[in-house]
Amino acid sequence: MTQTFAEWVNRAQASLDGGIGDTDTFEIAYSGPGDSDLSEYHRIQTSGYPIIKVVNQDSAWTLGELFTTEVKVEALPLERVYWRSRKRGEKF
Repeated sequence: MTQTFAEWVNRAQASLDGGIGDTDTFEIAYSGPGDSDLSEYHRIQTSGYPIIKVVNQDSAWTLGELFTTEVKVEALPLERVYWRSRKRGEKF
């Protein structure tokens, strides 16, 4: 994921204003090519922002110091589906 500094500022400000949460979830999905195969879903959840608001300046933001900003990354539990027949919607 790539975001410009302006995009980070917009998201962080919206979070401070209560417009959005500060959590995003990214998914990597794999589906085997066969009818009798498996599907896997790996999810990564991030929260927080690598920027901080500058004190006493309404619209000024700066990068936070390393290890002082609240940016968290968490791997969520793997989801795996085994298919007896994907076409018929039959799972094991």
